[in-house]
Amino acid sequence: MKFRTELSNINLQHKINYRDKIFAVGSCFTDNIGEKLHSARFEAIVNPFGVMFNPVSISNCFKLITTGRLLKKDDLVYEQGEWHSFYHSSSFSHHQPEKALEMINSDIEKYRKFLAESSVILITPGTSIVYEYLKRGEIVSNCHRIPGKEFLRKRLDPEEVAEIFSELIESLRNSGKDKKYIFTISPVRHLKEGFHENQLSKASLMLGIEKIIRQYPEAEYFPAYELLLDDLRDYRFFGDDLMHPSVEAIEYIWKKFNSAVFDADTHTFLTRIEKLNVLMRHKLRNPQSETGRKFLESALAEAVSIQREYEGIDFSEEINKIRALL
Repeated sequence: MKFRTELSNINLQHKINYRDKIFAVGSCFTDNIGEKLHSARFEAIVNPFGVMFNPVSISNCFKLITTGRLLKKDDLVYEQGEWHSFYHSSSFSHHQPEKALEMINSDIEKYRKFLAESSVILITPGTSIVYEYLKRGEIVSNCHRIPGKEFLRKRLDPEEVAEIFSELIESLRNSGKDKKYIFTISPVRHLKEGFHENQLSKASLMLGIEKIIRQYPEAEYFPAYELLLDDLRDYRFFGDDLMHPSVEAIEYIWKKFNSAVFDADTHTFLTRIEKLNVLMRHKLRNPQSETGRKFLESALAEAVSIQREYEGIDFSEEINKIRALL
């Protein structure tokens, strides 16, 4: 007797290699996957402007980076004692506009260069509902606690979602390396909009992205949303708020992602990286004991071996940390 419907044989055509540079933008679930990528030593930039929930905000993020446009004070809005950017999360806000602009503009050139060199674009929208700031007629990434009456709320239809992402792909086609696109819909439920509206919102994303997958051979879909809602399908795989995936769910989805998108060389690489990560997480009670020294020597040998074998992977921090204990 079966008690769940497991999604198996998920296999994307375009594989990712550990040498690929990855640019990931989307909801807070993007941050979850980004942490896994960084832990596995991928070169990845993840949500450089903070989390982006809707397709318009995701597109605006790429537009600012590809054009290299720097924001000015007139682009900011003042609310509750701070200056904010509608393109960025509140982590970029500051009570001094100059400081806010410094945080916002300081890494634009770095992001532009990295995006041009990236071969994998990971896009994870969470909702098709957008909020337009009426005074400026622009869709925002973050309302920054400005009263709701100052915004017009609307849901993008599938055609609008497809058009936004089509323009994004076209704009990147001649910028640097050829790119492959992995679209996935965040499994985080936006229940503040209501149960039914959340489903409609996700459906618009699904239908719009399906058009993109059919139109662009370099674009594929990974079913993160389905893995949580249809495969795991149990509240014990959600966090305390019953909206975000639990640590166990994120790990499950990551393993499915790992299996579906990484090539054979990368699977071997990741096995060794995880072994080293386990060694580095181990806390020695007495590093100067014979057992402790042998453990550290083993960890050092593994770190040096991986760095020698996999060109471009930097383990100098781990190596120096181990040597300091020996």
